Amino acid sequence: MRAQHLFSVLVVLGAGGSVSCFDPVHSADVDALGPERKGVRPGPNHRPGQNCLTCHGGDGPGSPDFSIAGTVYSAIGVQEPLADVTVVLEDANQATWSVTSNEVGNFYVTTSSWSPTFPVSVQLQDRRADEKGVKQMITPIGRNGGCAFCHYGAADEPTHMPPVYLRQKAL
Repeated sequence: MRAQHLFSVLVVLGAGGSVSCFDPVHSADVDALGPERKGVRPGPNHRPGQNCLTCHGGDGPGSPDFSIAGTVYSAIGVQEPLADVTVVLEDANQATWSVTSNEVGNFYVTTSSWSPTFPVSVQLQDRRADEKGVKQMITPIGRNGGCAFCHYGAADEPTHMPPVYLRQKAL
């Protein structure tokens, strides 16, 4: 009888342990992203404009994990992704990393490549930028390297920042 009681306790503890690892808020965030766009497979070109770290931020289900990731658009209010923009990052220890946006405007830095110490300053470098080829982000990234964590939706919504863009007006 005592062995059966011990087994029951272990089963309950084991079940409780696995339930405590499940994060319903994070799962809801992943579900809210919705399905992949038709014809787009998971990879570097999927989900432009979405918060990459929802899936690639250490809590899964995406792999690899990213320290910083986002999408660059051509101009404020224009949903045209911009390729070949150099994104220069500098962390609190003055360590720097550069990455280039791909054909859908996406860029990312894997945690295995670079794990910055926050806050991180961001600069977009491209000859098409308004200010001599450079667009500096005014405030640093405080703690979440998913650009769309703060930069999402329409440009005129007061509750957040517009998507990451290179210019004030369309090219």
